Amino acid sequence: MKNILTIDVEEWYHGNYKSLESGLTYKESRVESNTDYILEKLSQYNANATFFILGEVAEKYPSLVRKIHSLGHEIGSHGYLHNLVYRYTKEEFIEDVKKSKLILEDILGTSIIGYRAPSWSVNEDIPWFYDSLENLGFLYSSSVFPRKTYLYGMDNTPRFSYKPNLNLSILEIPCTTAKVFFQKIPFSGGFYFRVLPYFLIKILHNLVNNEKKPALFYLHPREIDPYQPKLPLSSTFESFIHHYGINSCNKKFIKLLNTCSLTSIKDYFLDF
Repeated sequence: MKNILTIDVEEWYHGNYKSLESGLTYKESRVESNTDYILEKLSQYNANATFFILGEVAEKYPSLVRKIHSLGHEIGSHGYLHNLVYRYTKEEFIEDVKKSKLILEDILGTSIIGYRAPSWSVNEDIPWFYDSLENLGFLYSSSVFPRKTYLYGMDNTPRFSYKPNLNLSILEIPCTTAKVFFQKIPFSGGFYFRVLPYFLIKILHNLVNNEKKPALFYLHPREIDPYQPKLPLSSTFESFIHHYGINSCNKKFIKLLNTCSLTSIKDYFLDF
């Protein structure tokens, strides 16, 4: 069956770690070349994806946005700055997302209907989140990690697509977890994709497909780049989360393209 691939288009230094809050003074850009590589592989394996593009990246590389779109992939918003949504006020959030959406729409001349929060930063403390997105013209969000973790997530949310507010039409399409002994097990992207062996990723992905549901995979361009600068994190644990498995991630990505039929969120959910 068809599964879903999503790419969060951001730089190698766009993290939201506590031990990085002082920021960086040196920011080499690697997003364009890494995204070009991903596009090349998607074309090679006839795969399609949704690219959630950070507004400041789109502003700097409009030709990259046009290239992704011209190759038939869906473009979504990742906000303008890579800030945690739950640290925004409602007004700050609307300003950030509106700015990103307008940049992308000006570049492409078409509507942007999907949004993903940086670092899955949606929680119970932002009741204005979905009505703000719907008022801005979004049809769906893919921003919820349905299990509480060190950095993000919520436990009491559905594992698959759902309407978070029955008074709204917007749909939430969360990160995929497999159900194993009543536990929700993440596997489909980021640290989890890097830390798990591919045979286990395949087993968990098959469990999801056995429920007649698609697995939603997610990848960041930096995760296929073993030569990127090392993010200066003072926390050993956060450094482990950010850097572990980078050397082997590209091989897993190629295996995923070889073994899965992958499409975009828009093309899978035909109502959009």
